[in-house]
Amino acid sequence: AGFLQKFIAGGIYHVLDQAAKLSLPYLFYMLPFGILFSFRAFDQNPKYIRANWIVILITLGSFVTYFAVVQERRLIFHTVPFLIIFAVIPIQRLVEYGFSTFSFSKKQKNLVLTIILIIAFTLALLFTTRYQPVDVQLENEKLEFAKYALSHYEGKLVDTGDSLQTLRYVILTEKQDFKQYLTKNDDQFSKTDKLDVINLYASSLNDFINVSKQYDVKYLIVNKNSITQEWYPYMDDVYDNNHPYLKKVFDPVDLGFKKLNVRVFQIDYSEFDRMSK
Repeated sequence: AGFLQKFIAGGIYHVLDQAAKLSLPYLFYMLPFGILFSFRAFDQNPKYIRANWIVILITLGSFVTYFAVVQERRLIFHTVPFLIIFAVIPIQRLVEYGFSTFSFSKKQKNLVLTIILIIAFTLALLFTTRYQPVDVQLENEKLEFAKYALSHYEGKLVDTGDSLQTLRYVILTEKQDFKQYLTKNDDQFSKTDKLDVINLYASSLNDFINVSKQYDVKYLIVNKNSITQEWYPYMDDVYDNNHPYLKKVFDPVDLGFKKLNVRVFQIDYSEFDRMSK
């Protein structure tokens, strides 16, 4: 039941969610009508409509389990042309046949097409203005935290909220052999022998500690505002609650952080085993 809920139901939800976001701004409003009209295609070749459905369903269906874990929208970019085919069906119906009460003349058809293009262009402009500027202070704190982690911690750790997403840039700036960099050796500037950031799957906090023990994980990083729910939904209360087997070794006030609410805990397996008995 847990597998079906997370990897099937959850995967389907995330695939459809990312496909809907991919269709913004103007395809999003035309697709529902296009999909509806595709089931009653009287002016389109049914074979082409059916082929379009097959391509979309096979493509999106193949990413269901993957998107249950990682929602990488760029992997379904190639479905956009096929979504456009459905989106233009209502436009073609409107221009060619008009409404039930009247049809368009040639001049009116051109006017309708012009209006549709203007609306699409306006929506695209409004959509791009939604992008917010980068929070410089937050990004600087992430860089400072990555430097701190690299110089103060050794061993395996789990980052539950992308708090170390700038770690590869910190490693890059500390490399002395950058001039000998080769694109085929891309990983050489994203890994370090001192610190090993890994991901673990578990169903609960206790299960996570047991799995961490198997992989010899030493530290746990918890970001209060950015916990990856797909992997670590049970970490929501770790930041504020006191767990005796999680020894806090870093707090945002240690470096005077204002935006990055991140804490680092060292896992005390002896205390966890004692409490589990």
